[in-house]
Amino acid sequence: MTQALIAFGANLGDAQASLKEAASRVADHPEIEVIAVANPMVTAAVSGEEDDNNDSTDPAPDYLNSAIRIETSLTAEALFQVTRGLENDMGRQRRQRWGPRTIDLDIILFGHQIIDDPQLQVPHRRMSFRKFVIGPASEIAGELIDPISGVSLKDLADRLQHSPETILWIAGHKGAAEAGATGVEAAEAIVESFHRSGWGFKIATNIEGVDAPFKDFRLMLFSASEESFGEAALRFAGPWLDLTGLGEMQCQREIRAAIQAMA
Repeated sequence: MTQALIAFGANLGDAQASLKEAASRVADHPEIEVIAVANPMVTAAVSGEEDDNNDSTDPAPDYLNSAIRIETSLTAEALFQVTRGLENDMGRQRRQRWGPRTIDLDIILFGHQIIDDPQLQVPHRRMSFRKFVIGPASEIAGELIDPISGVSLKDLADRLQHSPETILWIAGHKGAAEAGATGVEAAEAIVESFHRSGWGFKIATNIEGVDAPFKDFRLMLFSASEESFGEAALRFAGPWLDLTGLGEMQCQREIRAAIQAMA
């Protein structure tokens, strides 16, 4: 049996009823035992878009988020099929990334496994910096370890709560043009677009040259293909986001969404 964590949330219809139904359906599976379900947490929707006070569009409704701790004899891939089928059964639509949804289930941890497949990434690649994920997850599984950063969910939650609003970006060497790399010059240009956000940024080419990565930063961004993401994440020992291979606009949106999720 493997212990796993599933984050789940909803912001369409009766979100509370949807969360209860999702937890019940997970518990009904013959190869899953539910150990604990976190108390729901209300959070604003994350869009990755710039705030625009002149935008007349109604804001997306708030989310109700929770987490389920389970033991299962399923593989991670089989569990993913279970959660995907449950979403489909409950009317989940996938027309828009970060869009409103009747139910959303994400496998955020599966034992100590690190899985990087096109359909399934475990740990979930955005789980470590999302308060609406780490808050409920740490309530019921604070001692479980994120295998990317090597720290517990409780430590991730504490970092999000107490560390400075400053982001460390490990970028490729100045002018780097390697496939998948965002160099220092490109990172500096992207960071300039966040000068009014209130967040500070430090760009470096190697985390070994950063004096106090644990004390001084809340999030580590990574896009240096010539360095090791795994080694940098373990040294940072905190929330992380791998931007390797993303273009400028994608990086901007991912960073903006991360800032929203850490608020």
